[in-house]
Amino acid sequence: MLQVMTDMEKLQKDTVNDRELESSRTITLNENAVLEVLSDGSNFIAELRSFISATVEFYRIGNEIKGGEHLLSLIEGLEWFVNLTDRIGTLLKVDFSGTCMDGRTLTESVESLNVLLLEIVTAQEQRDWVLLSDLLEYELEPQLGLWQEVFGMLRKRNCGNDGLRRI
Repeated sequence: MLQVMTDMEKLQKDTVNDRELESSRTITLNENAVLEVLSDGSNFIAELRSFISATVEFYRIGNEIKGGEHLLSLIEGLEWFVNLTDRIGTLLKVDFSGTCMDGRTLTESVESLNVLLLEIVTAQEQRDWVLLSDLLEYELEPQLGLWQEVFGMLRKRNCGNDGLRRI
């Protein structure tokens, strides 16, 4: 039996197909954007790690004013990093409690980072520049290195070596 499709039915079907196509383009765009953000985030973490070295150097040579200015910028960068990490985790549906890196879950790494940031604030409030410098250099910098690896792992998990999304 032949069915004849009216112009309205055909238009409705074409509209549904266009919406599905547009939806799939949006998903691809969002995935590509996330992968780009992972790459940019990894580069940003590398810059934060270098910035830590400069901040520590200012404190160690006794230039508390420059060290303080750098520390404020570093804190702003860390805020951006924390927000980015949260968004990436949500978009990629990362199970922080089930994903391990360097022998501990990402949830444990986040908790450790939070404790460290409180220690940094305390050292700064107490004007203990030696402790602050040590926390930045020997604790924070390696933790950021771990997160740089996490971003790389997420990128590899979500695309191939050529940077293209695998389906």
